[in-house]
Amino acid sequence: MLVGSQHSFNKIDCFVCSFCFRFIGSIEIQIGRRLYLTQLRANESHDCDVGSSSKSSKNCHEMDSSDEEESTWQCSSGSSKTKAPLPEGVVESLMNGQLRLPYSEKFSLPPAVPCHGGCGEAYYCR
Repeated sequence: MLVGSQHSFNKIDCFVCSFCFRFIGSIEIQIGRRLYLTQLRANESHDCDVGSSSKSSKNCHEMDSSDEEESTWQCSSGSSKTKAPLPEGVVESLMNGQLRLPYSEKFSLPPAVPCHGGCGEAYYCR
């Protein structure tokens, strides 16, 4: 690879090596992070309901109507289906290693090594 960069939107969703972009940690950490962020985004979209004054939310956008004086705020959620909430503590158990998924040992990932400089932003596979 000549040059590589991970986009900031994707950086949160994928826990990868800051050098080679290989997935690091464990399958449980990867899934736990994804579920955690999905819950955060769902909570943000609830702030964007009708009657809410949270116009600065990332998930809200203004829809212009035919009248210049009127405009409505709508949510741009990814799915209109209602999802069943996860039991309390499942996501935390995945992320801290207390809960192991079946056959996850068959898909081992390299351990996450924090940045030696202590920045807290970068993790590496070696």
